[in-house]
Amino acid sequence: MTKKNTYKFSGISTPAKHFNDEIYAKTKKYQKIYGFEIGKDEKDTWNNEADAFKHTFMQARLTIQYNNSLAKTAGNIHELDGNLRKGQSKGEENMDLWNNNVG
Repeated sequence: MTKKNTYKFSGISTPAKHFNDEIYAKTKKYQKIYGFEIGKDEKDTWNNEADAFKHTFMQARLTIQYNNSLAKTAGNIHELDGNLRKGQSKGEENMDLWNNNVG
């Protein structure tokens, strides 16, 4: 099953959706290589080792491609979106922010 992401504006794919899809694909690729825990349904990279990898990998990639400040801002915006639109718990937010910081 392919993961469906919600980063669309008026039916048009945005750069954020493209980036999110790329990070998701690379998470799946590296999971097969390194064998970290991953789920089996549409939330296969949520609150598990795959989620931790995804956040860390995303932040490292943004830091290398742009800079630490932009990566931190993007990570914080992503968590804010999770809080406001997806009902993310404080524990999930703290875990994700920690993994973002490691990346």
